[in-house]
Amino acid sequence: MDDPGRPSGGNVYDLALFEELPHAGWQINALPVGGSWPRPDAAALRTLAQALASLPDGAVVLFDGLIGSAAPDVLEAEAERLRLVVLVHLPLRDETGLAPEVAAALDAGEGRALRTAATVVTVSESTAQRLAAEHGLPLDVVHVAEPGARIADAAYGSTDRASELLCVASITPRKGHLVLVEALAALAALADLPAWRCRLVGPFGDPAYVARVRTAVERHGLAERITLDGPLAGAALTAAYAAADVTVLATTAENNPLVVRESLTRGFR
Repeated sequence: MDDPGRPSGGNVYDLALFEELPHAGWQINALPVGGSWPRPDAAALRTLAQALASLPDGAVVLFDGLIGSAAPDVLEAEAERLRLVVLVHLPLRDETGLAPEVAAALDAGEGRALRTAATVVTVSESTAQRLAAEHGLPLDVVHVAEPGARIADAAYGSTDRASELLCVASITPRKGHLVLVEALAALAALADLPAWRCRLVGPFGDPAYVARVRTAVERHGLAERITLDGPLAGAALTAAYAAADVTVLATTAENNPLVVRESLTRGFR
């Protein structure tokens, strides 16, 4: 959840739960299971099954949807004994850039995991309605817990004549960086606009997609104006927000993106 090389709104949300639930009287224990989710190997699935088997009857287990949806067999085996809760940040069918067979398997696994869970939590009312309709869930099983954002100092903006644009999103197809680059290329062709620069901040996903984004930037001659800066966290991310004039997001699918709330707390509109 706190890997600085793989920051995401979902991880920030999960980490906030882990830090804040004890203040509400809950005792929280993490279950390290390893593996590469949502496509784990057999060893990771065995580790997860063993971790659940070690828990007492009636224990509440909160799964991030990426884990629960990839291990429906494990969840089904423990559903009668444990109280399972699955947290869905984004329905897996909304992910882009996946091979069709992988997308279909993840979507089917998500449906099985959610139907096994005693409770499903998601981040927006529209997503709750979708999950209930698409996976045949009773509405009283699905609950909404919208993300928050910690109050931050207002951004002071750029200190020179060029406008600073900031895009905070992992470099993956769903985040729409190719669309953003094409839009900025169209702006660059307009001679009467003020100078601008755009920082693309976020972890690099599929190398092939990252390469396409870099190629698009170079093809339009924008390498001096659009930079791929990789993941930022903590003070470095705060500084990037503070120096920006505009935050931009070109995603194809979002539920309740944390980056929008982070922008609003800093005075962006």
